[in-house]
Amino acid sequence: MPAASNRLPMRTLLTAFLLALVTGASPAAAKSYYAERFDTAVRLLNGGAIEVTETIVFRFEGGPFTYVFREIPTRRTDGVEIVSAALDGRPLPFGTGSGEVEVKPGSKVRVRWHFAPRSDTTHSFTLNYIVRGVVRKADRGRGDVFEWIALPTEHSYRIAASTIAPMPHA
Repeated sequence: MPAASNRLPMRTLLTAFLLALVTGASPAAAKSYYAERFDTAVRLLNGGAIEVTETIVFRFEGGPFTYVFREIPTRRTDGVEIVSAALDGRPLPFGTGSGEVEVKPGSKVRVRWHFAPRSDTTHSFTLNYIVRGVVRKADRGRGDVFEWIALPTEHSYRIAASTIAPMPHA
């Protein structure tokens, strides 16, 4: 009588491997984030500028996460000026350390909120900025044209819900 084998049949190993692939049992699937909300409020200013306040509620699953970022295109503007940023309602100073917000100008203004490692949690990120040159006279003097894309067109996360509204007057 042949000796009993401790090896699993090849079919069992292949089935277990395929099951792991289908159910997403991998380290890459253990870390993700998405925007539960991406709300934007806009106020028209004198001289063709707008003030924008974005409130983004990110849900972090797995982790840890130590930053999130937002890129604001400057194309078709006369410039973007970051006024302030906050995390969970707490204003953050400008800088590159944990608990600070980093701003890098360029063809896209890149804003990065740095924070202590977080996992399986939800946080609110607020950004206030001025965009110049997005309100212009229409051709042939037929009124004004307001051109601004309120939500990011390129992002690596899902946006579940959004509201775009005029900012209440102060």
